Amino acid sequence: MQEVTFINLSKAKSKDLNINIFENAKRLKSDSLVLVDVNKSYSSASSLLILSSEEVIKAILVLLHSHGYRVYLLKDAKGFFKNHEIRHSLQMLIETGMSLFDTIDKWENREIKKQILNTKKKWLNNTLQFLSDAAFVLSNASTAINRIEGIKKFNDLKNAGFYVDYRNEILIPQKTVNKEDYNSILDTSNRLIIFYKQLRILFHPSITKHMSNDKIEEIKNGLHTFINEALKDFSFKEINKMK
Repeated sequence: MQEVTFINLSKAKSKDLNINIFENAKRLKSDSLVLVDVNKSYSSASSLLILSSEEVIKAILVLLHSHGYRVYLLKDAKGFFKNHEIRHSLQMLIETGMSLFDTIDKWENREIKKQILNTKKKWLNNTLQFLSDAAFVLSNASTAINRIEGIKKFNDLKNAGFYVDYRNEILIPQKTVNKEDYNSILDTSNRLIIFYKQLRILFHPSITKHMSNDKIEEIKNGLHTFINEALKDFSFKEINKMK
């Protein structure tokens, strides 16, 4: 008899299981915060934070599956609940999407300082406008790239935070993973949690009080299209080979 696991569990039986997974993610994050506050142990805390993010990825997958999204039919799906690096690849994909929408949102709502462009020369105004726009886009793109590059290192950082290693010299967790690494991981972890909570809100019945049914369906259909079409032949294993 085949063992029943997340990957072969029906969407009906998967309903609300994401909550259990997310609660464990929160516990791991809470433990990491205690390690920092009490022991200043940024190495072990970083490893726990990365494990917490992996649990959030699992919660996202289970939540989407329970609402009929075909995430378990994607290429490499069998590794979603077994392979740490594939979950990190999923997080990179989510971060890329979040960063893109963040940039679009900031672009649409940005306020350009009028005094910078208020010159008597039209050509100078246009040049300053272009430079302002270019600086805005490059700044946001740079931040996104830094986060994604950080996620690429998650598996190595997780191991380095827990274990002593030797590569031309002795590598001790407390000296290998520092406060800066921890803060970077925490920032990315918090963004992933925001994405998960946004999905929870999207599927919550009370969302209709804050958003029109047409808009809700538009977002849900867009998500279906992205998962079923754009990711159909996407290989999360291939991303790992590009690191």
